[in-house]
Amino acid sequence: MLPGSQIRKLNRLERKVDRLEQKCDVASLANFLGHDNVLVYSRAREALERIAGDTGIDPLLPVLGHPIGAVRAEISRMLGKIGDPRAVPALVPLLVETGGIHGKNGRATRFSSNETISSITAGALGRIGDTSAKDALIGALADGEFPGLREPLLGALVAQG
Repeated sequence: MLPGSQIRKLNRLERKVDRLEQKCDVASLANFLGHDNVLVYSRAREALERIAGDTGIDPLLPVLGHPIGAVRAEISRMLGKIGDPRAVPALVPLLVETGGIHGKNGRATRFSSNETISSITAGALGRIGDTSAKDALIGALADGEFPGLREPLLGALVAQG
């Protein structure tokens, strides 16, 4: 069980996330995707998913340039889940990010150790299933510059059918 001061801090953060959702403040909510506390992170992720459901993907696209890798990975995954082909041009540059995914202060995140931003982005492009997504996956595969990405790229292409 958490001490009282930690519970109060957690409650304040949750209320802050709720206020940011009411304002549709995507950029500020995205900062919480790199949060250490899974409850705060989850609440922010759910808020962003609701905003994207209401407003579309446009507010999420600028967050793909966020300095924290865990945030870029989450937004990439979210865009794949939404499946809007307009996200493809914004996702393609993330295919070259082969390093591990780190949160604030360079710490490991809730992503598995073998996941990279590029593998998550490949999966997102596979879920989008659009011709432009397929072309991007084939182009990255043909490039051959990132052999560790071969399996996620093939998996994403297979998922597209």
